Amino acid sequence: MSQKPKEKSQGGPESCQPTGSNERKGRQGTVHGIKPHWPPGLRISVNKELTCFIPESLAVILSRQAFEQLFGYAYGTTTEISCLGTVKHEGERFRIERFYLVPQLGSLGHTELDQEAVAALVEELLAQGKAEEARSITCWAHSHPPTTNLSHNLEVA
Repeated sequence: MSQKPKEKSQGGPESCQPTGSNERKGRQGTVHGIKPHWPPGLRISVNKELTCFIPESLAVILSRQAFEQLFGYAYGTTTEISCLGTVKHEGERFRIERFYLVPQLGSLGHTELDQEAVAALVEELLAQGKAEEARSITCWAHSHPPTTNLSHNLEVA
């Protein structure tokens, strides 16, 4: 089934169209007239029109275990934390089954996962015969410490 992009209106399609100028356009408009920095090896053709859209049926769902882990980790500290999640793709639904918290450096506005700990997690899962689970670690989530005692913002990226 192919999806048609939504008409451009409130909350319309995300636009990924290269403009050929030093502008980047999209849902958030022009970004200060600055040409976006693309990762090495990623080639975007300026001759082809690129469009991106989010299907109406797209959903990211947390299992009960993942929800409790994520918010438990976030509320368990006053610094920012990161964790890695296992994801099952079911059509246009992405279900996050569980999170893994690995050693990391964190502050009020930064977190950096210990890369050796991430590798050790994957190796441990493989040694336990959980190759599929290791391959499904495709989600990274991080918290933002509360600015007051009444709120806690969480961003999943």
